[in-house]
Formats: sequence, structure tokens, C-alpha cells
Amino acid sequence: MPYICPGATGSVAGLVGAGGNVGGVLFLLMIQQWNYRSAFEVMGYCVLVSSLLSFLVNIRGHAGILFGTDIPEVIERRQSEKRKTELTNESQSHPSLVTNDPNET
Repeated sequence: MPYICPGATGSVAGLVGAGGNVGGVLFLLMIQQWNYRSAFEVMGYCVLVSSLLSFLVNIRGHAGILFGTDIPEVIERRQSEKRKTELTNESQSHPSLVTNDPNET
């Protein structure tokens, strides 16, 4: 959510949370008013449509699922994080390589 509008992360989070609650109430009312088969079919179609629409989500500066490329800053940050993770994993798998004594080489 912070990617949408970094200056208004709290507001965006509130709207997303409220939208989830509204959807929950609507589906609950639908189950109470309709027969179960119809209600669950409609819910299933809503899930399918929303999951297909998620392929079209595009966050500025980042590659989408189907198209687009990352900006250079994102690529560099990802590579930097990968190097950190590799170094951490290497030091954890070989504790004898890690030393706390600055005089040891």
C-alpha cells in the first residue's frame, strides 16, 4: 500500500481496510438472501475477476506481472539486498569464517 501514495499511507490503508469490511458485509447479506449455490457462484466469479484484474496492476517504477521494467534504482536495491542475503546465509552456514576479533585475518 505505501506504493500507491507514500504521503498518505494511513489513509490508503484505512480505505483498503474499509473496503474489505464492506465486501464482507455484502457477501454475508447475499448469502442470507439468496440460496447458497447462487451466492457462492457470485462470490467465485468476483474472486476470478479480481484476480484477473490484478495482472493489470502497475506500480510506478516497478515491473508489472505481464509488462514493464524496473527503474535502475529498484534494480540496484534488489541486487544489493540479494548480496546482503547471500553474505548473511554464507556466514550462517560457515560460522568459522565469522570472527569478532579485528586483529585476526
